[in-house]
Amino acid sequence: MLVMLTLIFTILFGIGFAFFATQNINSTTISLGPYGFTNVPLYLVVLLSLFVGILLSAVISSLNSFASYLSLRGKDTKIHQTEKEVDHLKQNLKLLELENAKLKGRPVRETVEVRDHDSDDYVEERKPSIFSRLRQSFP
Repeated sequence: MLVMLTLIFTILFGIGFAFFATQNINSTTISLGPYGFTNVPLYLVVLLSLFVGILLSAVISSLNSFASYLSLRGKDTKIHQTEKEVDHLKQNLKLLELENAKLKGRPVRETVEVRDHDSDDYVEERKPSIFSRLRQSFP
């Protein structure tokens, strides 16, 4: 489908270019400082300046897109580091709450999540409940 649209666009652009070229065949002179070009068809001057403008805008747009990409990548890295730090602090908070509950003599929740700092996987440590102890004691 994309190839077909490209082909149609190319054909329409070619027809437009041919029509423009046949209507603007007057010769003109171009002076670029000490250099001069004589008998240059007017359609070439117009279309060449159009092509140069499109090329410059594409280069500027590409540079702007690349700068935006680098900026977003840096922010993504910072967000990832901050999320890791928040997870680490949450783990420390849970462990401190458990330690605080133990010191005050309160009952401790059965499930404690322990996060491995090098990976993003959670490891669960569970205290066996009374029912699981009973099931394990009977074969």
